[in-house]
Amino acid sequence: MYNNILHKALVLKPNVSNAGCQLLQGLLQKDRKHRLGAKDDFLELKSHAFFSPINWDDLTAKKIIPPFVPSLAGPVDLQYFDTEFTQLPITNSLQNSDSVLVTSSVREAAGAFPGFSYGPPADDAFL
Repeated sequence: MYNNILHKALVLKPNVSNAGCQLLQGLLQKDRKHRLGAKDDFLELKSHAFFSPINWDDLTAKKIIPPFVPSLAGPVDLQYFDTEFTQLPITNSLQNSDSVLVTSSVREAAGAFPGFSYGPPADDAFL
């Protein structure tokens, strides 16, 4: 798969719109200098034909109703994640759970992902 990603041409299904194909081809360019967004960052994506139906001012003002709002039982509800991913073992962990940087919410979430831990970088601006 890795070899295909590096060396083979992108093949898209025929039911993808022209704008969708152009967007994916632009985002998945092998040479990062030619990728969509490499020149003008998000402005290049924002002005792409695929996103032409979006009113960006309304989106920023949160006036657009999302097509799907998940119903969650709580902040660690994983019902929309496939167990194939949530049950994967994590072999390496960079953060010690006794660290001062580990918040109670991180500890609470750790129960949902056994063997996984996370701690923000020491220079995290939100601490």
